[in-house]
Amino acid sequence: MGFWASAHCEASAETHASQEPDRQSKIIFMGSGSSTGTPRPYCVYPENLQLPKCRTSQLALSTVPELNKNYRGNPALLIQTAQHKNIQIDVGKTFRENVVRWYPRHNVNSLDAVILTHGHADAFFGLDDLRGLQAPGRTVEPLKVFVNECTLDAVRTTFPYLALPPPADATVKRWVASLTFPLIKPFEKFEAAGLDLVPVPLVHGEDCICLGFVFGERERVVYLSDVSRVPPETENYLLGLGQIDVLIVDALFKERKHPTHFSLPESLEFIRKVKPKRAFLIGMSDDIEHEAVSTMLAQLTDVDVELSYDGLAIDVNL
Repeated sequence: MGFWASAHCEASAETHASQEPDRQSKIIFMGSGSSTGTPRPYCVYPENLQLPKCRTSQLALSTVPELNKNYRGNPALLIQTAQHKNIQIDVGKTFRENVVRWYPRHNVNSLDAVILTHGHADAFFGLDDLRGLQAPGRTVEPLKVFVNECTLDAVRTTFPYLALPPPADATVKRWVASLTFPLIKPFEKFEAAGLDLVPVPLVHGEDCICLGFVFGERERVVYLSDVSRVPPETENYLLGLGQIDVLIVDALFKERKHPTHFSLPESLEFIRKVKPKRAFLIGMSDDIEHEAVSTMLAQLTDVDVELSYDGLAIDVNL
């Protein structure tokens, strides 16, 4: 039995081509920051804003968020497929803000599936806001939210009205999101809105398992947003994939260690081990200032690694 099982938290191409020109798939960083986000709320107080530890937060407040690479929401990724489907990985505390900011800029006109990595606030506390993407007063097909057992337990506890059917004799009819929660398991391929993905277990603190995801048949993308340790089963699986085209991996702090997340030195060590063509860091706290750390990363000669930022879109051939 693998580690994750014991932890408590766990149209044909030819026809299509004749109808319209080829359309590239994209992955879009809907959020690139930590659970707290940047700017840090503590640093918004005027008496704190000039503190050295609030420098990145100060920069995050210096221009509008759309133009500011230090302004970061909770980690989240939107996958836009060539078939015009939109799949969102994680809907955390900043989900609504990021939808309003980035969906129009990237011509998102539907949300076709949601995937949750784990049962923490920065991954699923925006579930209630999914109702705002569904037309009120209409019968809609329930949106699939793919989860593992542990995350479903957290959803049921936090949002029972979303995860459980309303009582038949309910006297008050409420507008809530119409959702279903298909279960997924580590290393078992599943299909979300026409895209095949494979969940891989990650240690997110020794008491919790978070899921990462592998997807893409032509170009392979690996998404590891919350990780403090990669279990041997997952590491062996990733090393056995062959060439990884895009790796997205957690990096909370610039130097100091953290019990539930990779910091930059650990992220770089892992990147060097799996040798992707390109790597992007996600989940950065305000300890990581975008321009300064980007300059440092650009000087590395053995890896191609960049900081992500909210709204960053990357073309991929899935």
